[in-house]
Amino acid sequence: MESAFKGHLLLTLVDHAKPFKGIWQIYKQGETIYSACHSPASAAGEPSPAFCQAFSSNRQVCQFTEMLQFYGWSVEEQTPDSLNFRQSCAL
Repeated sequence: MESAFKGHLLLTLVDHAKPFKGIWQIYKQGETIYSACHSPASAAGEPSPAFCQAFSSNRQVCQFTEMLQFYGWSVEEQTPDSLNFRQSCAL
């Protein structure tokens, strides 16, 4: 999935124990520019518009993703891009 604003989707994380928390999606926008976008669940259970946080290095976005996993968020799907990202972060 490609979005002009967000970039190339690398990873989607969800908290299956608490689906009302929505989803986090990690995007790569450039060589060292990343964003993590949170879409809270709406009343219908679908994600609503996202809030995005920018990161200027692979290390920063890896630490953020590791923190999400520490707090119960898990990878929603395994794609080649998500596997490469997780390997680069040693997740």
